[in-house]
Amino acid sequence: MTVVPIRAVIFDVGTVLVHEEPVERLLDAWHARSGVPVEDLADAIAANDPVDFAVGRVTERHMADELATRFSLTPDQVEAWMADFWDWYCGTSNEMVRSYARSLRPQFRTAILSNSFDGARREEERRLRFQEDFDPIVYSHEVGMAKPDPRVFEYTLKALGCTAREVAYVDDRARTSRPPRRSGFGPCSTSTRSARSPGSIGCSTAPDQDRVAACRGFSSDCTTRTCTPGGR
Repeated sequence: MTVVPIRAVIFDVGTVLVHEEPVERLLDAWHARSGVPVEDLADAIAANDPVDFAVGRVTERHMADELATRFSLTPDQVEAWMADFWDWYCGTSNEMVRSYARSLRPQFRTAILSNSFDGARREEERRLRFQEDFDPIVYSHEVGMAKPDPRVFEYTLKALGCTAREVAYVDDRARTSRPPRRSGFGPCSTSTRSARSPGSIGCSTAPDQDRVAACRGFSSDCTTRTCTPGGR
């Protein structure tokens, strides 16, 4: 079998490029501001299907208006609640993986494919400056397709100008890693450890892909996020 050299690596965002916090942190912040029971706040987030967030059917404005109506918030309060939301949503940079991604360039192209929520590009660029290290950056809410839909992987391959066999893929969820494996992607790395525990990202690589295999042994905090807008 002919070995096809890897030309690009696609990274997920949540628990790969960023460390995430459980959704309870957001609910606690909102509770501290308002005194609204955490259960009621969780119900407000769960009122919408996460897929609707991920494919752009629920927008940032829609979410803000729903919160304002449901909890009788003033415009200033809505602004504060949404700031809490973005603090939680964006998390903090996983510099170990980010440094690895930087080390791949320019020999390999590096890209992002993320299940996302309206406003993610603005907020993540402001805080994390992904455009410095990744191109293209594909956000599900912008293209109307979300992982594990095979079409969003095909879209990303076209944006890269690569075939599936020329691309390695790094994600934290087995479910969203199955389509690229079935499509014949190169190394597919998945971390599936339990919430808040270290998880190793391991690659199954072709013999000449030593540099891509360097991701073996990376760790990231894998946190379970319930009722997650975008389901990153």
